[in-house]
Amino acid sequence: MKKPFALLAPVALFAAATLSGDAANAEDLTFLQGLKTFRFYATVVEGSVTFAASSASSQLAGMSCGDVVVVATSTGMTHPQGVALPLPTPLWTRTTTSTGTFSSGACKYALPVPAGSPFTLTAYGQGKFNCSYIPSNANPTASVTVPKDTTKTVAVDAKAFSCENLQ
Repeated sequence: MKKPFALLAPVALFAAATLSGDAANAEDLTFLQGLKTFRFYATVVEGSVTFAASSASSQLAGMSCGDVVVVATSTGMTHPQGVALPLPTPLWTRTTTSTGTFSSGACKYALPVPAGSPFTLTAYGQGKFNCSYIPSNANPTASVTVPKDTTKTVAVDAKAFSCENLQ
C-alpha cells in the first residue's frame, strides 16, 4: 500500500501569513485552491514488537516502548579492505525506537528502508537501567524485502527482555 507524504510546510507558512487577517477574502482562498501538493512515496517497514508483558526482569522496572529499539540489518555484506581483521559488515543498518504501551505486551514501529534491499529485523532494549546491555530473546526475522514506494508489515517477536551485565 502506498502512503503519501505531503510537502506542505512552505505552503502552510505562506497561507498562515496570507490569511492571518481578521477575515480571509475570496482572492486569498482562490489562490490557495490553485496550489499543487507535491507528494513522494516512502519505502517503509512497520509492525509491532511483541513480548510477554511481564517478561521484563525487576531490574527493568519502568521499561517503556520508547526503550525498545528495532534494528533492520541488510543481508548483503561488504568486506572492508586495508584493515587488520576484515570482518564482513552489513551494507546498511537502520534503527528506530518504538511507541505504545509496554504493559500491553506490544510496541509499534515504522522504519524507512532502502527499496528492494533484503534485510532482517530484530529488537533490543535501551535506557537508564543498571545493565550493561538489554537483549531480547528475539531471533532475527526471515529475510524481508520491501518494494519501492510501498509499506510492508512485519511482526518482530522479542519474547522477553533481560538485564545483562558484563563481568
